[in-house]
Amino acid sequence: MGAIAKLVVLAVLLIPIAAVGCRPSLPAGCPPTCLEADLLGKDLGGIDLQGARLAEANLRNARLERADLSDADLSGANLVESNLRQARLSRAILIGAQLKKANLGGADLADANLSSSDFTGADLTGANLNKANMTGMTLNGATLVGIQLSGADLRSVQMNRARMSGIQLNGSNLGGAVLSGSDLSGSLLVRIKLSGAWLNMTNLSSAMLNNAYLEGASLYAANLSGASMQDTRLMGANLVGADLTGVDLRGADLTGALLTKTDMQNAGVVIKDPQVTQLNEKRRAELAKDADLSGVRYNRDTKWPVRFAIPSTAVLGE
Repeated sequence: MGAIAKLVVLAVLLIPIAAVGCRPSLPAGCPPTCLEADLLGKDLGGIDLQGARLAEANLRNARLERADLSDADLSGANLVESNLRQARLSRAILIGAQLKKANLGGADLADANLSSSDFTGADLTGANLNKANMTGMTLNGATLVGIQLSGADLRSVQMNRARMSGIQLNGSNLGGAVLSGSDLSGSLLVRIKLSGAWLNMTNLSSAMLNNAYLEGASLYAANLSGASMQDTRLMGANLVGADLTGVDLRGADLTGALLTKTDMQNAGVVIKDPQVTQLNEKRRAELAKDADLSGVRYNRDTKWPVRFAIPSTAVLGE
């Protein structure tokens, strides 16, 4: 046999060995059973872990880009600072999982159970979260630009200082959610349920909030300039210090809403939100002022608080 032929045969024989050597080293029986597996920093890019049982697994700093984790159980798993870009996590269970500073750009989390998980500082740019269960989830400081959230359940979610400009949350349920200091400018929030939510110092400028439910919500010092709030329910909401310049309040119900410092004092309302209380005294004093309603639009269907004096700069329309 010629030298060239021998080299060809040797190469063919070595291909399977090389392929095996390139596969990530996983514990025996994993998948499917990977309970409490230590996969710290492993390169698992593109791996197929569909339906794998990874509860309490250590995947901190793991590379899982384009991995298939659909239907996997990752309850309580440590995925801190992991790379999950474009990973498939549809229908996955991530109850109580830790994903602080994880990269989930473009990931598919449709129908996933993310309740009580921690995504603080995570990047979810362009991720699909349609119909995901996000109740009690922590997303403080997370980036959520361009995400899909149709039909997602976001009750009691914590989203302080989250970046969500231009997000579409039409009809979503965020009752009792904490969104203080977040950026929701230009977002589509039609019929959104935010009853009792904290939106203190939140940027909602130019947002579409028509027919939204904001009863009892705290919008202290929020930026609502240029927002559309037609037929929005603001009964009992706290709007002290809020910027409502140019807001469209036609048909809105502000019965019992707090709009002045005096209203707030008389109602005995005290702001307990750490996003406000942790500010220095000078900054807190700057925020404690009457709502600015300059150029606000209203009509005969707009309901104002009892004895509230509509500012002369407000514009009465049809």
